[in-house]
Amino acid sequence: MLRAIRPRFNATSLVAVLALVFAMTGGAYAANKYLITSAKQIKPTVLAQLKGKAGPAGASGAAGTAGPQGPGGPQGPGGPQGPGGPQGPKGENGTTGFTETLPSGKTLSGDWVLLDSHGLASGVVLGAVSFGIPLREPPLPIYVKTGEVTPEHCTGSVAKPGAEKGYLCVFASQELNNSAAPRICSLSSAAVPGCITGENSADKFGFGISARVSSEGALLASGTWAVTAE
Repeated sequence: MLRAIRPRFNATSLVAVLALVFAMTGGAYAANKYLITSAKQIKPTVLAQLKGKAGPAGASGAAGTAGPQGPGGPQGPGGPQGPGGPQGPKGENGTTGFTETLPSGKTLSGDWVLLDSHGLASGVVLGAVSFGIPLREPPLPIYVKTGEVTPEHCTGSVAKPGAEKGYLCVFASQELNNSAAPRICSLSSAAVPGCITGENSADKFGFGISARVSSEGALLASGTWAVTAE
C-alpha cells in the first residue's frame, strides 16, 4: 500500500501541504491579534451606534422601614428678647410688721390656766389673759366646757381652737374641784367683782377668767382660747 501512495507524493502535493499549514497558522495568528476583550478596543462612534436606547423607568418599589432616629442637634442660640408688656396697675400699700389693732378676720389664740393649791373650802380663783394685739372692738365670749360639743360661733376644738369674726371662744381641757363653769369677764370695766357675779364679757385687750372652789382641795382648770377680729 505504501508503494501505491509514495509515487503520488510529488512537488504539487508538497505545495498544497505547505499552503494548508500556512492557512491554519495564519488564521490562529489573526484570531489572536484581533480578539476583542474590552469595549475600549471599539471606536467610540461605532460603540455609540452599537448601544441601544434606554428603556422606560420601572415602577417605584415599596417604601422600606424607617431608620433609627438620629441624635439631636446642638441647641440653637436664644432668640431676641420680646417687647415688654404694659405696666400693671399700682398695688395697694402693704402693712408694716407692727400693727396697732388686729386686722379684721385675723385670729389670735393661746392657753389659759387657773390653779389654787391652798385647798380652801371656799373661795374664788382668778386669772387673766392679754391679747398679743388689741382688737378694735371687744369680742363676744363663749365658754366651752370639757367634752361639750363645739357651739355656734366657735370652730375647731380644744386641740385646735377657732372662733368666728367678733367672737372669743374659751375651750376647757380639764376642770377639777370647781363648783361651776369658769366665768369670763372684762377686767377693764367690771374688774374683780364682775368676774364673780357679772355676765360673761371681754374687752379689746384681753379677758379675765374665774372659778369658785367647790370643796377642800386644789382647784385646777385649763384649756385654750381663740379670738377673731370683727
